[in-house]
Order: sequence, then structure tokens, then C-alpha cells
Amino acid sequence: MQARLQIAPREGEVFLIGKDRTVLGSDRESDFRLRGGGISPRHAEIVRDGPRFVLRDLRSRTGTFVNGQPVDERELVNGDQIRLGRQSAEWVFTHPRVAVGHPVSGSLRGMAALLEKLRVLDSASVLDDVLIRVLDAAIELTKAERAFVLLPDAQGRLERIRGRAPGCVTLEGPGLEIGRVIPERVFRTGQAEQLADLTEPTVGEAHRRTRNLGIRAVICVPLAVIRLTGGDGQREGHERVIGVLYLDSARSRVQMLARPTLEALESLAAEASVTIDNADLYRQAIAARETEEDMRRAREVQRALLPQKTVETSAFQAAGISLACRAIGGDFLDYFQFPDGRLGVAVGDVAGKGPPAAMLASYLQGLMTASVGNGESPEIVLAAVSRMLLRHALDWRFATFFYAVASPRDLTWCNAGHPPGALLRRDGSVERLESGGFPLGAFEDAPYQRGRIDLEPGDTLVVFSDGVTEAANHESDAFGDQRLMDCLCRYGKAGEPSRLVDQILQDIAAFTSGEAQSDDITVLALRRRAAPDEIAP
Repeated sequence: MQARLQIAPREGEVFLIGKDRTVLGSDRESDFRLRGGGISPRHAEIVRDGPRFVLRDLRSRTGTFVNGQPVDERELVNGDQIRLGRQSAEWVFTHPRVAVGHPVSGSLRGMAALLEKLRVLDSASVLDDVLIRVLDAAIELTKAERAFVLLPDAQGRLERIRGRAPGCVTLEGPGLEIGRVIPERVFRTGQAEQLADLTEPTVGEAHRRTRNLGIRAVICVPLAVIRLTGGDGQREGHERVIGVLYLDSARSRVQMLARPTLEALESLAAEASVTIDNADLYRQAIAARETEEDMRRAREVQRALLPQKTVETSAFQAAGISLACRAIGGDFLDYFQFPDGRLGVAVGDVAGKGPPAAMLASYLQGLMTASVGNGESPEIVLAAVSRMLLRHALDWRFATFFYAVASPRDLTWCNAGHPPGALLRRDGSVERLESGGFPLGAFEDAPYQRGRIDLEPGDTLVVFSDGVTEAANHESDAFGDQRLMDCLCRYGKAGEPSRLVDQILQDIAAFTSGEAQSDDITVLALRRRAAPDEIAP
């Protein structure tokens, strides 16, 4: 079992110390090449002297440190934290304890190389293959009748279990039954346990279930890895138990219970722990990449469902944009052109964020498309959408909504719990549009009212989600409604709605000064064009 250095900031990166003299430095000929942070070409070395490992500084320019203290020469012990020069990274030294002369199985030798080969397979195969080799090595070492690896589930309960028997037999069903007292205690305390004879009266009733399975001898050791915590140069190494290696037998076996066997099994567990942890980290990385790919495709679908940024008719110009704070969002906007020349605009904001909100937003968009007909009155459309939404038993199913239909003469709208739209008159005044009702899907038979207002050439309707007014800067101050109204007054006469939308987003970006977006942001502007005979000379 080789000593190792494991990097602290990035869990799982391991360098095995396999030579009697290992040189660390920036030189291309170094055994362990490091760059940056003032690393000298031949900065330090680790020398193996029998069971001892000694770290020596090779007259480096920037120094060699162990546990934060500069050293010229230092014997290393388990858990020592090594830093070279000005590097921020620290390396944890680990030396598995192996009984001298004990015939430790070679089944785990080259496990790192095996893991690299298994990367071409799916993530489950990686971890399962590693566990099988660990169990077979443990059986060979102890001559136990059964061997198990128990790993915690997502809630931290010791549930995920793999079992093997001699002859490379995988245990299933009843063969996986074991007593829970010992492995759960080892998992909790991190201390190995041995019981030579469960039939002895002194053992007590705690192990009755294990005895009833016909088990007499048990040995269980923790699977643990070192994790570093803290920052600003004050990092400390802590051992974290990631599972247990459990073996039992129906007969008391001398080799299984001998002290050298326990020491060798602990060494095997130390070697296996890093490999299992690496495999599990790889499995998580694969799952994360798959999730990321799914989210990327979902984002593409959502973007495809959004309408084109600008719409123009003989009477109107409209522009809008929706920016999700995550990969996909719960805001959406849409336009509806009707045969008689009217133009409908809709902005919705589903409760919540992420995939659930995005799915419901897409569903609502479909409901709206099916409900607007040839220009039904806004309150009728939203009441119908709310009823259809209520058919589904979802606790978070409600959404705020603003839907308006513009004609050359007037604007009718219905506001379902959404921030009131703003009608910017060509004289610079602003009127808020509040008439409507409750959020969609909130209550059975909720009433919805229609609002109406005259529309003049040059008037501009602006509809937005609460992500606009709630956008916050580094002091947690919100952009707010007043800043938005001031923005409309400054840029409302800019002409094209797309320019107004862009100006609003620029003002939000300047206010937040690079702070992460905390909610979806949607802005839509609709401008009543002037007919040639309406343009003043």
C-alpha cells in the first residue's frame, strides 16, 4: 500500500509516492511537477527510510511548510498538510499502515489505472467494479465467509450495500441480510470493531439479530477519507467516514480475528476508501454532466417556444425579452396577432424557479394559445386558463399574469395578481393598469375584471415581471418601482420598443453592478404607431 499526497481544494486528486526518493518541483524532470506560486525547479523531496517518510526542503527560494510551519526536514505522519512556496493548494500526506511481512492482497494494486479505464463505461459500472474488487480482496485477506461494503444514501443512512462470498460470488436477496448494530456504530464512531464469538453470554442482547442469522465472528472497519476545512491558511484535516467494510463468518476463524489481519484490513480499507470516494465523485460528476446536458436542451426548447423578440403590424410595434436567473425560468411572454388587426401581449410569472416552474410556464403558454381564440376579452381568457390550471393537483400551481389586447383605438387588459402594467403617454405621463383579479390557479371561481383605456398614437405599454423591480445590488437595495418609472420617463420617447427594453435592462445592470440575478426578468413594450395622417406636421 503506497503513501500518497492528496490535494485539498479539489477532492480526489492523488499522487502516489512509489519511489525511495521523490522530488517535488517545477522542473520537468521532477517526479511530482508543480507550477506557479514560486515553486523552485527542485523544491523539496520525500525520502522513504524503511517505514518512515521524511520531507526535506532543497534550499528552495520560497520555503516548504508542514501544517503551516516552515521546515528544513520533517518526518511525515498521517494527516500532515504540506504546502510548497506561495501556492494556495495544500497536500495531505497519508500513509496506510501495513503489517510488515503480511501477505496483503494485490487485488487493489493499480486501482487508479483501473478507474481510468472504467471511465469509458457508465457511472454505475465504475463504482460497482471498484466495490467488487474491494470485497474480493477483503475475503482473500481474512478468509471470511461473507464481505460487505455499506455506503450511505442521499439522507446519510447506511443503506447502499454490496456483498460477496468466496469464489467471486455476488450476494443477493437473503444473502445480504446482516446485523445492523456493529456497522452503524462503526460508521458513527469511525472505530473498527471485532467480535470473536457472538454466542458468548457476555456479548449481550444487542446482537441477537446477528446471532439469529447464524453469524459467530464479525469484523468491521470504517472507510474514511481526509477532508480539509477552513481557509485563509488555517485549514485543518478531518477524517470523514464514507462507509464501512464489514465481514462475518459462521465459524470463529483464527486468521480473521488475528491482530495482523485487522491491521492489514484497515490498510486495505484506507486504500479502498480513496478509490471508492474517487469512483463516487466520478459518478456524481457524470450525473451532474447529464443534468447539465438535460438543462441545456431544456433551455433550447424554452427559447424556441418564446416568440421572436420584435413584432410589427401596421398599427403596432412590440418587443420583449425574458432572462432566466437559472438555466431555465418560470417567466414567459407571448404575442397574439388577430385577423382584425388587434395585437395581444401576455407576460406570465409562475411561482417558484427552475424546472418545475419552467414546465408549468410552458403549459400555461399552451393554455393561452388555446384560449385566446380570435381575440376574446382578456378577463374571459384568464378565467378560462385559471379553471384549466386548477384541474391539476399542484400545491405551487399558481401564476401571476398580465394579458392585454390593443386596437388602434383602445387597450383592454386583465391583471391576474401581476405587477401593474405601465402606459406611458406620448406627453410623458404614466398610468398604471391594475384591474384584474387573483393569480391564476389560486382560487376556484375567482372573478376577473377587464380594464379599458383609450390608446393614442405614440402611447407605449410596458409590462414586466417582479424580477425587474426586485433586482438587488450588493447592499440588497431593490431596483424598485420608482426607478423603473423614472427609466420609462427618460427613455419612453426613444422610438422603437426594442430600444426601450434594452435601456431598461441596461439601467438594471448598472444598478446591480454585477450582482447575480436572483429572479427571472421579463420586459415587454408595445407602442401604438402613428398612421401617416396622424403625424403632426
